[in-house]
Amino acid sequence: MQATAHLQIDDLEAYVHNRLDSASAAGIQSHVRQCPPCGEKLATLLIAQLTALSESERNGIRERRIGERNQKGEAGCLQTLSPLSFEQSDIHVLDVSKDGFAVLTPAALKPGAIVHVRAGAGNLLGEVRYCRNTDDGKFRAGIQFRTARKLPVTGAHHGS
Repeated sequence: MQATAHLQIDDLEAYVHNRLDSASAAGIQSHVRQCPPCGEKLATLLIAQLTALSESERNGIRERRIGERNQKGEAGCLQTLSPLSFEQSDIHVLDVSKDGFAVLTPAALKPGAIVHVRAGAGNLLGEVRYCRNTDDGKFRAGIQFRTARKLPVTGAHHGS
C-alpha cells in the first residue's frame, strides 16, 4: 500500500476560510476521510475559526442576546467537528439557556462530541452533554456552549 502525503497547513486553512473551488474542497474532504492526522488538523482549525468568530461576536452587542436570537422551534443545521464529519444535519432549537441549548435532530449524537450549530444569526460551538430518543424517532440533544480553549480534539472521524 502506498503512503499518502499529508495535506499542507496552507491548504487546510484555505479550506476553512472557503477559499477553494468545489473540486479542491472535495479533494480535501476525501483526503481527511482517509487520513486521521489530517482530519485532526482540519478539526482543530475549524474549531479555532469558529471560536474566533464567536469571540468577535461576543465583543459586539449582538452576542449578549444569544438567548433572544435563538428561539424555540427555530431551524438550523449542525455539523460534528470532533469527531470530524462533513455531514450537516437539519435541527430545530427546542430551548436556550445562558449555558447551552437543546435541539431536535434526526440522528443520535454522541455525548462529548464537539459540534458547530448554525441557527438564526448565531454560529455556536458546543459539546453534546446528552442525547435521548424521542417518541417520534428523532433525538433530543443537550449542547453546552464551549470555546476552543476548553476543547481538546479527540480524533478525526474515520469515514463520514
